[in-house]
Amino acid sequence: MPKINFGQIKDNIKAAPGYVKQYWNNPKEGEYLTLKEMASYTATQAGSYIYLTASSMMTFSASYFCGSIMEISNLTFSTINIISTVIGYVLMFMNPISVLLYENHGRLTKKMRTFAHICYIGQIIVGLCCYFIPQNMFESIMPGAPQIVGNILVLSGFQNYLTWFIRRKLCAKYGRLKPFILLCGIPSAIIMSIIPFLPVQNLSSTNRVIVLHFVFTIMNYFHNSYIGVNGLVTFMTPNSQERQRLHSIVPIITGFAPSVINLFFPMLIQKTGGYLNLNTYKIFVPIFAFLGTLVSLSVIQVKERVIEAPIEKREKVTFFKGAKNCLKNKYLWIINISNILGQWQWLVGSLLGWWFVYSLRMEWFMGVAANIVVVGMTAGNIACPILTKKFEKRNILVTTRAVTVITILGIALAVKMENIFIFLASLFLRNTIQPVVDGVSAGLGADVQDYHQWRFGERSDSTSGIFSWFLSPLNAAIGYIMPWILKGIGFTSDWDVLFDSAILNKVFSVYTWGTILGIICVTVPFLFYDLTKEKHDNCVEELKARLKAMEEEEDNGEELQENSEEDGKEVSEESESEVVENA
Repeated sequence: MPKINFGQIKDNIKAAPGYVKQYWNNPKEGEYLTLKEMASYTATQAGSYIYLTASSMMTFSASYFCGSIMEISNLTFSTINIISTVIGYVLMFMNPISVLLYENHGRLTKKMRTFAHICYIGQIIVGLCCYFIPQNMFESIMPGAPQIVGNILVLSGFQNYLTWFIRRKLCAKYGRLKPFILLCGIPSAIIMSIIPFLPVQNLSSTNRVIVLHFVFTIMNYFHNSYIGVNGLVTFMTPNSQERQRLHSIVPIITGFAPSVINLFFPMLIQKTGGYLNLNTYKIFVPIFAFLGTLVSLSVIQVKERVIEAPIEKREKVTFFKGAKNCLKNKYLWIINISNILGQWQWLVGSLLGWWFVYSLRMEWFMGVAANIVVVGMTAGNIACPILTKKFEKRNILVTTRAVTVITILGIALAVKMENIFIFLASLFLRNTIQPVVDGVSAGLGADVQDYHQWRFGERSDSTSGIFSWFLSPLNAAIGYIMPWILKGIGFTSDWDVLFDSAILNKVFSVYTWGTILGIICVTVPFLFYDLTKEKHDNCVEELKARLKAMEEEEDNGEELQENSEEDGKEVSEESESEVVENA
């Protein structure tokens, strides 16, 4: 057994202040990030995690708030998702606008600007007209369907203009994500805090769905723009190992705040009636939403670094060329197909809360249990950068997901035996492995973007959305299967049926086996992933060389121009002298 070298540990502790002082404002050789910037990113992520304590309770989905308190059925949410998908296809001709706004930092040609204004204004006008259509005209689809369509069109039109403004004025200077994180957090917190106070419970079920869909759609725009904190890592550094450390080590620190909150939160909400009481949301949502967004303002110290020429010197990205390049990138195919097929892999996450709320009736103890099962996540976060340094990410991902399936089988056994201890032990093992899966998955996405830029000379952060054009119907169809199965076993909009142990066990079984199927499906595409560490590093080095060559070429061009101007000036002076002499 290896001995612990306490002397070395003591020396490392003594050297820590000097290490911090040396690298606080200066990065290590070969790296890009200073300790100051890493600390700022850590605080930003911590703030977003505190905010997520509130936002996780306030979702327009089959949750405690919208499902149990507001009595909206699972099928209603699925139907709205299908309506959104259909509208997305109808408005598919507008997709190039948003892609070009992203890739070109809001700079459009005159022709494209005119097209964008016509589309956005037309979208708003059509949406306003939908509000005047009788609610029951499409009752066979869903009562209030025209108004839901109106919400989507009107709000999407205004949101498109806001996005355009931010990208045009701020993104070229400050980065693709940073301006949105700075500007969208506070509005999201404000709207989220208002929702529990809206007097919608006395409305008819149709009007309640319409109103809540409207305000949640507004909130989700700011919410989705704000919570992209983890996406910053892709742009902060082109160094793959630095990115992996940010994905894996930072959550060890930032996870402390939500762990403490989750430990005591179920006990605190007993004073307000628990998750099934509206007062809980009126009191605690504003506290965590505003606290989190204020802490995350430290993102102002974070800098985005992408190896590319300034926007003024870059060739503008064209939509069809960019889309064609995306479809040629097999790694983007692998990631997008995996995301669609694996949407069920998170179903088991709901079981812990439901077991304590509906089966054991020990909601107050849920926070303690939730913290016990995530203790192992620290080990997973520490292991992730160590593993990625020694092994290929693809091999790590496939192996850890295979082990995850085994832990979910343990959960299936626990459900069958109705044994909470086997369930907690299996969930503990699953949560220990999950940080490795998440960290590697995030790192793969960033590596693929670097590869795409190396191969095609442009990034595809937004253009890769082309895959949603033909994968969204499959996504919607898969999303409709689970509510249909749950309806068959008696679980729709009445969450009180979960107090019936027979129905609860059936729901648990469906979610558990659905999770296993989701993990298998999300893993299979990565058997064809072959972007190795060596191949990625070579791509990054060549990108640096290209940028350096471009800068040198520009410098040489400027020198030639200066020399030409000086020669011209000398010739002009000589000619002037000759004219004077002749005169």
